[in-house]
Amino acid sequence: AVLPSGEWLTCSEDRTIRVWSGLKDECVQSIAHPATVWACAAMPNGDVIAGCADGKAYVWTRVPSRCAGLELQAAFKEEVAAVAMPAQQVEGMVGDLEVAKLATEDALAEPGNREGQHKIVKDKNGTPMLYQWSMAAASWEKIGEVTGSSDGGTLGKRSYGGKEYDYLFDIDINGTMLKL
Repeated sequence: AVLPSGEWLTCSEDRTIRVWSGLKDECVQSIAHPATVWACAAMPNGDVIAGCADGKAYVWTRVPSRCAGLELQAAFKEEVAAVAMPAQQVEGMVGDLEVAKLATEDALAEPGNREGQHKIVKDKNGTPMLYQWSMAAASWEKIGEVTGSSDGGTLGKRSYGGKEYDYLFDIDINGTMLKL
């Protein structure tokens, strides 16, 4: 979709809409959502609509008079942060991630380099949390917990039966635990 400003939009299974500069081909804004964004549309007035896998449509605007109230904005940010993110969906994630070697939340004092940049840090409980840099807010915005390891050791590809898989799930069938 293309905005009246000439910027263009992409949506992704990483739960974001990205706004791209029409001239520089660089991401100028990344908007996180609580679910996969299946579709996005640009409205003639410059607003953006996102259709998500949670069955909801979200409308985004740059016009202050049309923005949601602060309470609704805060609730939305909490909803985004409450959704766990599989390690394999984190942009730039290659191989395993050793949770014990992650920086603490103090690392968030260092500003990001570009819109939508990801940083994984461990919170005060040692849980890996994903943050995304917002150029507009000049801050790291919490996306949510990074998942992928049941033992808390590493995140990334898993081995089962001599083969590597992106995801392994434990399922219970009539009291018997199986890997899927």
